[in-house]
Amino acid sequence: MSYLFLGAGIASTLLLIISLIFENSFHWLCKNPRTCFFCPTVVFTMIMVFGYSGAIMVFVSNYSSFKILLLSLGLSAVSSVITNIALWKFRKIEDETLIERDLISSQGVVTTPIPAGGYGEVEVDVAGSTFSVTASSNDSLGEGEGIVVEAIT
Repeated sequence: MSYLFLGAGIASTLLLIISLIFENSFHWLCKNPRTCFFCPTVVFTMIMVFGYSGAIMVFVSNYSSFKILLLSLGLSAVSSVITNIALWKFRKIEDETLIERDLISSQGVVTTPIPAGGYGEVEVDVAGSTFSVTASSNDSLGEGEGIVVEAIT
C-alpha cells in the first residue's frame, strides 16, 4: 500500500513540475485554467498531497488502510481549496499588473525637462496611481508641462 501512495506522490510531483515549466503541456485538462477549479496545478497538487500523506501515515501510524485512505483524501481536498485560493490571489495580482496598452493615452506631467530628440522624466497617472517613467519627445518640453503618452518604445 505504501508503494501505491509513494508512486502517486512522485508521479504527481513530476507532472506538477512539468506543468509549471511548460505551461500549456496539460491545457487539455481545462479549457480556461484561469477560471477552472480543477486546473492542472490543483489536480497534481491534490494527487501529490494524497500520495505523500498516505505514504507517511502508512509508515508512522497503526491506522487501517481504509482510515489512511480517507485521511489522505481529506487532506488532498483541503490542499485543493488552499491551492485554488493561492492561485486566485496570484491571478488577481496578475490582472492588476499594468501593461503597455494601459499607458497609451494616459496623461502626465514633465518632471525633468526633455530636450528635442532627447530624454527626460515624466509622471504619468494610470488607474489611480502615479508612475515616474523615462520619456522622449521630438519637441522640447519643459518641467511642469502636460503630456499624453502616444507610444511605448
